[in-house]
Amino acid sequence: MLFDIRDKDKAAKTLERLTGVNATYWSFERMKNSGRYDYTNADEDIERIISKYGGHFPNIVDIELVVTHLTTSNNHCKEILDKGLIDLRKAYANKRSELRYFLEQHGIEIFVDDCCLKYDGLNYDISYGKCPRNSESIEYAAWSVGRKIYYDFTVCGFLSMNSKRPYGGMVHRRPEILSDIDGLLCTNLQAEWFQTHKSYEVIFKIPVLETVYDGWDTDDEDEMVMKYLLDAYMCISTEPDTKEIICKNGIEILPAQIIECNRFRMWK
Repeated sequence: MLFDIRDKDKAAKTLERLTGVNATYWSFERMKNSGRYDYTNADEDIERIISKYGGHFPNIVDIELVVTHLTTSNNHCKEILDKGLIDLRKAYANKRSELRYFLEQHGIEIFVDDCCLKYDGLNYDISYGKCPRNSESIEYAAWSVGRKIYYDFTVCGFLSMNSKRPYGGMVHRRPEILSDIDGLLCTNLQAEWFQTHKSYEVIFKIPVLETVYDGWDTDDEDEMVMKYLLDAYMCISTEPDTKEIICKNGIEILPAQIIECNRFRMWK
């Protein structure tokens, strides 16, 4: 069952698929909640609607998420459409990837197995261990690069996005790691990437159990189901929020999972 909350109408249809309750009843909540500010007990609203209209709660294993991945490309995402979406480490390991080519053109080499970045004859230790205390130090800047490669490297995206609340990581403008490398090497890679690459959204579907919702994880399936139902309900009642989601380590998105690939213009 597809879970798609990119807009209010899609969220209503999603709740219909997941609960068996007609989308019309869910959409009615939009008018009913006009002017409402407190959604503390929104889970009780969901339970009430499902009970009133003879619906049901879905099984978590049956849910397939629709996710929007933001990226940048100078070749219309050709590599992604041909090979699928891969994580940062695999993208760098691919010598034909846009990121690898860009870094090599600027004399930057990353030796992932050795936790080392080489540039202009110098070697930088980018191992991801204890965070250095001084956030202004070279050690901290190197640690930040290592964090992207060894910790925050998985495929990620958004369940929904709000035009007024852009994601702070600026992933729609450049790979986040370029910001970290600029901080370490005092380069200006981000600005150059801005000028030579365009923003795209790659929309894909993925089984919910292959993801970690907003950095939140639990073994309680009922709790997980309610959390997703709440996201859809809130999307209908208020508006889409900017909700990040990450894939579990090692997960790749195959070309067959990609639904759309479009230019992205929501955020500046």
